[in-house]
Amino acid sequence: MAHKATPEQRNERLRSFVLATREMIENEDFDNIHIRRIADKAGFHNSTLYSYFKDSEYLISLASVKVFEEYSHSLAELSKRNLSEYENFMEIWKFFCLNAFKFPKIYNNFFFGKHSDDLTSIFEEYYSIFPDEEQKHSASIHKMYVGKNLNLRCYDILEPLVGLPNIRLNKDNLTLANNLIIASFKSLLEEALTFKSSNTIEKVNELTSRFMATLCFVIEK
Repeated sequence: MAHKATPEQRNERLRSFVLATREMIENEDFDNIHIRRIADKAGFHNSTLYSYFKDSEYLISLASVKVFEEYSHSLAELSKRNLSEYENFMEIWKFFCLNAFKFPKIYNNFFFGKHSDDLTSIFEEYYSIFPDEEQKHSASIHKMYVGKNLNLRCYDILEPLVGLPNIRLNKDNLTLANNLIIASFKSLLEEALTFKSSNTIEKVNELTSRFMATLCFVIEK
């Protein structure tokens, strides 16, 4: 029984389940990934898997964190630089888009799927299983990175821009601006999903450039 497992056994089982799911999400549609199939691939009965995870959708989101490795590394490098709030905001979104449009299926599920409002616990659980993969970020970037949903993640780095020169943001329009930014990102992410088989570096860069132009239009005077 799962509750009798030692801490070492428990962590090894968690790793097995996440690694099995990770392999499946690289090669299959998410709709075809179910608890029983994941358990079979990891070498366990499905009842054991249910002892650890809410459902297959949660496990898919958990396994997806591996895809953020490059993005997280970019944020770690950004944390070492002494940039302004505006520069940080723009760089964070640029890194995010470059990775998102490369892996649109995973980003769409992670940030707009069933467990997209539970991201903090997903990140915390993933890095407890794979601690060597966790990057060191500044306090403000870390707060954004592990934010519970995309809305709060964006808001946390948008709010410090209020009152800056040449920025149109104020307390009255901040939420609207945040919503417009997320809607624009979602629209381009859906476009990336449509053309996912041909998302070359050029296409990823084009989508990123279009989003960054929209970002400037929304926040700048």
